[in-house]
Amino acid sequence: MARTGLVLLAAAAAWCAFLPEATAAPAQLYANPFRQSPVRGEPGDLLMMAGSGFSAGDTVVYRRIGDTTLPLVHPPAIPQFSNANLGVAPIVSLENVPDSLTVRLPEAMESGASYALWVVNDAREWSAGIKINDARPLWFTPDVMYRKVAPQGLFRQLKVVGRNLEPQPCMTTKVRLRGPKTYTLTAMNDGNPNTAIEHYVARVNLPNNLQPGVYQVDVRRDSASWVTVPGQTFTVLPDPITPPIFQVSSYGCMPSDGLDDTSCILRAKDAAEASGGGIVALGPGTWELLDSTIPGVDPTFGIVLPRGVSLIGSSASATTVLKGSDWNVDGGALAYRAVFTVQGKNLIRRIRFEDSRQYQSTDWTAPFFLLGKFPWSPDPGPTSVDDVTFTENVFARPFMAIGDGGFPLRHVHITHNEFGAYHDAILLGGNRYITDFKFQVEDSIVSHNVFKPGGYIDSCIYQGAIATHLGAARRLDFSHNMADGHAQDFLDGSLPGWRAAFFWHMNNNHEMVLVSQNMASCTGDKAGDGEAIAYDNNANTFGFDAAKQSPTPHPRPSRCRPPMAIRCKDFNMAGPYRRTITTNTGSKSPMASASVKHVRSYPTRSIPFPKTSRSPFRLRGT
Repeated sequence: MARTGLVLLAAAAAWCAFLPEATAAPAQLYANPFRQSPVRGEPGDLLMMAGSGFSAGDTVVYRRIGDTTLPLVHPPAIPQFSNANLGVAPIVSLENVPDSLTVRLPEAMESGASYALWVVNDAREWSAGIKINDARPLWFTPDVMYRKVAPQGLFRQLKVVGRNLEPQPCMTTKVRLRGPKTYTLTAMNDGNPNTAIEHYVARVNLPNNLQPGVYQVDVRRDSASWVTVPGQTFTVLPDPITPPIFQVSSYGCMPSDGLDDTSCILRAKDAAEASGGGIVALGPGTWELLDSTIPGVDPTFGIVLPRGVSLIGSSASATTVLKGSDWNVDGGALAYRAVFTVQGKNLIRRIRFEDSRQYQSTDWTAPFFLLGKFPWSPDPGPTSVDDVTFTENVFARPFMAIGDGGFPLRHVHITHNEFGAYHDAILLGGNRYITDFKFQVEDSIVSHNVFKPGGYIDSCIYQGAIATHLGAARRLDFSHNMADGHAQDFLDGSLPGWRAAFFWHMNNNHEMVLVSQNMASCTGDKAGDGEAIAYDNNANTFGFDAAKQSPTPHPRPSRCRPPMAIRCKDFNMAGPYRRTITTNTGSKSPMASASVKHVRSYPTRSIPFPKTSRSPFRLRGT
């Protein structure tokens, strides 16, 4: 047996001699500039470099770079000294090796300058480089402009949004348009080092005369590095032609006479549609909408403004459209009926829209303006709503001012308005039951509006008036809005303040959203959580796309199930997953809900889940 053991040992030793020698490999650094890699760093800052393959013997080398668009080339050797151009960043934490290193950027580095960093292992092998403080433009707004004039309600400006867009020291940030002609423009700077907006936005005034065509947009924060905005082009159109005008007073109605003007507005609208588009013009005075049973008024969508038909008054202080208290009433009961429904290429401007009905906290009805019909309507019209502008209007006491029918929205501009809605001023949330269309609010602008609270408050369900409520966003500029919770203009005896000011929920993703320079006051003065700005997982239509360790797996239904509620019992919860024990019908929401206080979700360990909890169908950690 001893001899046999020696033979086996010798054979094993001989076999091992032929194994390849283990070799070190350089670290792999996460380098996607918009999702993974470090973004910026100042002298003295701690910087985490994430990836794989890090080790305790690594060295981090930095080098200042002039043109950040060129391929990165590492120094020939590890530098012996550190200065503003080249050096070693000391490692201060190895706790997460091999997944990351944390370094301290030397004080010798120059503030705001662009640098490349590499990780060098014991075998003197260099990783691929990553950059910090390089301009990273991601998107811009608006994406359409006219040759000489601005679209209604907008400034003749362009905002490029991203990271590291502030100028390097002694430089200015430039924006370049490349197309039929080339324009190089200087970005604005407020000169205040305490504000951060220039880090995220490069805003330029556009020339008075732009050559029509399609342009690429580039940004430069130094003297050499022109970085192109990815995946988006800027379109310059010829100036619009003024459409024909159809005065409502030409069709037999006069303002401020106490009579119903619905039929005259319908006739002016029909004439504008017949001419291929036009403006329904309302002169000074009060125009009353009293009878929604008149032929031509849709029982759900009210007065439907087709594509190309606009509604314009003299000014919001001179022209009023007054909705009668029975407009949205059938048989003595409140009905879901909008006043107007727009379907695209509509301008709503310079009008005061007022609702004479007094609403209660238990009421529910349509908004004053609906963007698009419902997809299941007999005649739904366009399957997306594009190019709608609300500007320089006042909305006085509508149940809601602006809502949607569920179709995707694009180029919706809501600017320079005053809102005093009873419930929500703007509710563009989509419809979570619709599976045939993906809801989106894309390439849109909500800016320079003033929101004043209405009277809605329901302490039993912790709800109250909300300024804006958006269910999806892609390339949305939400800036310079004011939610003035002190205002009492539209309260009618109710408490001032908000349930929340600016609220987002997840009927689709929110990507490339600029929320800047907004103000909100008294956001917690009504029932509810009182957020000034909230990104909430409510309406997460992705919620039950898949389940981990489901005890009763079922194929995903082709359409949404009826409203359900769940009952959860004792079990352990790993990460964000909960186990569904029982279900029943009857709640208001199709999403799972087992919202439990004082418990947080952790992705790497199990924690005990509390005892029975039952609420509308929405799962979330709190």
